[in-house]
Amino acid sequence: MCENIARPKALFIVWLQQHDMLLTATKLKNWGIQVDTNYIMCKLVDESKDHLFAEYAIGIGRQVWSKLMNWLQIAWPAMSLWRHMQHWIEQHTQGKTNHGRLVKLVYAEFVYAIWIERNNRIFV
Repeated sequence: MCENIARPKALFIVWLQQHDMLLTATKLKNWGIQVDTNYIMCKLVDESKDHLFAEYAIGIGRQVWSKLMNWLQIAWPAMSLWRHMQHWIEQHTQGKTNHGRLVKLVYAEFVYAIWIERNNRIFV
């Protein structure tokens, strides 16, 4: 995500995500904190970074990302693990091309938007 032109707050959330430091419900539960682990957006499965950003096929994450990739005219292989998604992003944004910079920007803002929407539904 080097040389990403996204907003600083979006870059910070992506940095937390890439370092596995986002405080998802599953992570909090693993630390011994009593918390409802159901994902607030669907209430079907436990909240994890994979579910938030990659495997959420019936809701916001997957739908938004697919629409963004269609808008950018990028063929996007469906992935269910966040690390696969991250690897794909890293492979397709190498170099200093405008296309690569745009994909990095869109990715950072996507992660930020999903995280903020999740927090708004929990804390508001």
